[in-house]
Amino acid sequence: MPLRSTGCLKCRQRKIRCDEERPGCKRCRIHGVVCPGFKTARKGDIEFEDQTDQTVQRLQIDAHAALKGRRKPVRWTSSEASTPEEKLTTTFTWAGFDLGAQQPLHRTGTPPVAPVNVAPTTPIWSIHSPAAMRAQLHGMFLQLYVPQDIPTHGPGLWSSNKRFLHSLMELPSSGRASLSHALDALTLVQIGSTYRNPQLLNTAVEAYGKSLRGLRIALSKPEKLKDDAVLATTCVLSSCEFYTHFRVHGHSWVSHQHGTQRLLEQRGPESILSSPLAVHLFYQLTTGSLFMSLLTRRRDPYSAAKWSAVETKATDIHDDLSESNRLGLRLPALLERHDRLDWNHPGCLASLDHLLFDCEQMEMEMKSNLATVHARDAMEEKSWIALVDIEYFHPFADLIENHTMTRAFRFPSFQTGYIHSSHWFRMFMLRQTIRSLFDMRQRLVPDWLPPPKRVVHEKELLFYVLSLCRLNNTFAPTDTGDGYPGSSTFPHESS
Repeated sequence: MPLRSTGCLKCRQRKIRCDEERPGCKRCRIHGVVCPGFKTARKGDIEFEDQTDQTVQRLQIDAHAALKGRRKPVRWTSSEASTPEEKLTTTFTWAGFDLGAQQPLHRTGTPPVAPVNVAPTTPIWSIHSPAAMRAQLHGMFLQLYVPQDIPTHGPGLWSSNKRFLHSLMELPSSGRASLSHALDALTLVQIGSTYRNPQLLNTAVEAYGKSLRGLRIALSKPEKLKDDAVLATTCVLSSCEFYTHFRVHGHSWVSHQHGTQRLLEQRGPESILSSPLAVHLFYQLTTGSLFMSLLTRRRDPYSAAKWSAVETKATDIHDDLSESNRLGLRLPALLERHDRLDWNHPGCLASLDHLLFDCEQMEMEMKSNLATVHARDAMEEKSWIALVDIEYFHPFADLIENHTMTRAFRFPSFQTGYIHSSHWFRMFMLRQTIRSLFDMRQRLVPDWLPPPKRVVHEKELLFYVLSLCRLNNTFAPTDTGDGYPGSSTFPHESS
């Protein structure tokens, strides 16, 4: 072993390479001995380890001091340990990241804190448990990442997405190291971007790498392929790819999507239906798959009949968005049929007419679905979308000096904007395809003209483009990480 080995004491004594897994290495477990731990934490690491005994002892001391009136609030870092032994056991370090000293870039206030069964006189900053610190990080992450207006639109995508993230964070970490690392990466990169803390960003990249390595090991074991934690890891890692920090160091979002498709195909619909968590994961992953299929203009793999039962079960979770996405799953196949039309084939005209009928049928269904949403919101007397001055969207307007568009859409809720953005994007692709089919038919039948009411005008296509441009302020807030389907094509830092 090298003289500067950072492995555990037992591996160094046995002169074997230590994998340095925390809190105890696998080498010791394989040889049936208890890992004695590590002499020092690696410089700059943020570690999450079980220190329940130390936590209980410190809380008892704090409570005892509070009863005697000698209690003083403290903020804990590894440098505050009173003895060398305490410094060695304190492996969770903020490395100078002090929430009390650093203000977030665009949001103020203290982070949400998970309930802790301690006396009210014990401030949260005196709790030294890594589990409590992790709960604080997760709470702060959800506050920054999930849109804050989710209570206004019921059990839709974003409220269920928040419950979904909560359920992943509450899963036991034992045997799910890759998922824990993926959640750490997503949590730390969001907080690090908001607070502009390079220490957290670097640690997020390291956690991302650990998650990828753990996922690679899990996928090599056949019994792990049907584990929901493995599927959840791929979902979280796909979200990580929206950040520039992982775009440089990690795999691409498209690579994750292809890997997820292979994983879902191996599991099959029956395996997905057997788990409520897997059904929600399926919906999350197929939403990204749909957008990728639209970009590549290839049939979506989940539009097949065998997945229809899973889509139906997901309807109860995602209400309006389920019907919108079910229609959207059919659109990539229409685009692919258009691209594969062969002018020289004898049956080209018949194929074109059949495709044109399917496209116009889908157009009517998409318009009907949006009208249903409008009618429901009108009955509930909700305020509707409006074009307002761009200065209304603070701090978005402050970041953009050149206001090419002076007005933008304001939606009554995040989900309403999500539904409209999806509708406009798909309508642009669909109507553009219909116009192309009209042009192709006129070339095949020179005397034919499309009915005036069915002609696709340039003004209509421009409306969809401008509407999507006026959505950026809604889906690129500087303090929210969750985005809409269009944002998934562009890696970002905090939006």
